Amino acid sequence: MINLVWHKSFIRDFKKTRRKYPEITEKLEKALKIFVNDPYHPILGTHKLSGKLKGHYAFGLG
Repeated sequence: MINLVWHKSFIRDFKKTRRKYPEITEKLEKALKIFVNDPYHPILGTHKLSGKLKGHYAFGLG
């Protein structure tokens, strides 16, 4: 099962960005749907994180 964790700085930055660039919301929804079905889909660029977030993964919106 995939457990998504949103970092508090991401949430804050995303809220600001969403107001200025509403198309980001659509991209995130699309990326999340792809991620849930195939976490390693090439369009996402899924990668392991290091440091405090070791054991977690991140992906881009493409």
